Amino acid sequence: MDKTDAPLQTNNSVPAKTENEVLITVENVGKIFCRDLKRSLLYGVKDSISDMLAFSQQRKLDDNGDPMLRKHEFWANKGISFQLRRGQCLGLIGHNGAGKTTFLRMVNGLIKPDQGKIEIRGRVGALIALGAGFNPVLTGRENVYINGTLLGMTKAEIEAKFDDILDFADIGKFIESPIRSYSSGMRVRLGFAIASTLNTDILIVDEVLAVGDFNFKQKCLKRINKYRENGGCILFVSHNLNQLQMVCNRGVYLEKGKMRYSGEIEEASNQYFEDIQKKEEEKQAKTSQKIEMGKPSAFEIIETKISEESDPDLPPFSKKNARIAITVKSEKDSIQAFARLIILDKEQNVRISTISSELEEIYFNLEKGLNECVFRITKLPIVPANYSVQTILFEKDTGANLARKGFDNQPDYFRVANSDPSQKNLQSQYGDIVSIEISS
Repeated sequence: MDKTDAPLQTNNSVPAKTENEVLITVENVGKIFCRDLKRSLLYGVKDSISDMLAFSQQRKLDDNGDPMLRKHEFWANKGISFQLRRGQCLGLIGHNGAGKTTFLRMVNGLIKPDQGKIEIRGRVGALIALGAGFNPVLTGRENVYINGTLLGMTKAEIEAKFDDILDFADIGKFIESPIRSYSSGMRVRLGFAIASTLNTDILIVDEVLAVGDFNFKQKCLKRINKYRENGGCILFVSHNLNQLQMVCNRGVYLEKGKMRYSGEIEEASNQYFEDIQKKEEEKQAKTSQKIEMGKPSAFEIIETKISEESDPDLPPFSKKNARIAITVKSEKDSIQAFARLIILDKEQNVRISTISSELEEIYFNLEKGLNECVFRITKLPIVPANYSVQTILFEKDTGANLARKGFDNQPDYFRVANSDPSQKNLQSQYGDIVSIEISS
């Protein structure tokens, strides 16, 4: 591959933390792969020799100034550009094979781009693949020290953070056992604990929350939010779009290696859902078979009601408890689903809180006809004011968007009474779903 002026620039020194400081700059980045193994090896040897001998002959460019592809080559990534600042979390969205992991490997310096440049400012903690960065024959303790040393930390700095890593990983005395004896969940817990605890400015996470139990996922979400609050920035990849919208404030939607959208995470998710729906409709037209799962007409959210649930002698929401009842009309039988609610400030239309049944691993079965799904929420994280609510219904296994309500300038409204004037600031981002009841 051709050399670029500055394909990858990394500054591993710890920068002074400055608000809104740009830690990752990506400019028109592209990566070329070859489908044929033999040709890939041949191209690699030729390009390496050209780099070492500094041949002046350059690769031919097309009309757009991009390198021309050789036989069996394709763009794994192309034209990706964005900046990521302190305190931001960017979610990468896309189907399998969209180029998400390839891009993360370039950001982490494992492979270099064939076009454009990536500038990194600060230390990078990455968990890109299960067990990546671990020496399987060494113990967990030894791998902690190795990872810290690679980040430029001293032994004393690593020792100061070791107890925190061990407490988060929750693997007990297995910390003294070789990594090869760990289960997949133990490896992920230790890897995430190392990456998020050691003194890093950038955290790269690829599908970590796909492995592990519910308690571990909750700990990871809290750690990610704390990491952001402390001035770190995060590149987060997950096929669970609900989790992405929980923790990310920005999104990049990749399709076949190209950047379809870069901006707000909600809009990136919406475009992804719209593309899924469009592809399903195209598939239906080609095969002339009726694909019923996920059709907007098959499911409809009739109503979303939020009401207080506390002692009737107390003012509404005085204990910040709430009952959320969602009435869903279904044309299908036995569909496993979960719901997500977005609560917005009515006046400013700013998202205040997001509540999801999936975070509690609670799902409900939709039967044909009307279904009433009741969420009981404790510690509702909102102050007295006027609010609107948007409701989205997802299919459990695929994450497909089954139905939406409260969008397109037709939100549902509710009010929280001023029963506690001393409360002025939001205390938490998430509600705590303690139970769920289903009736049809």
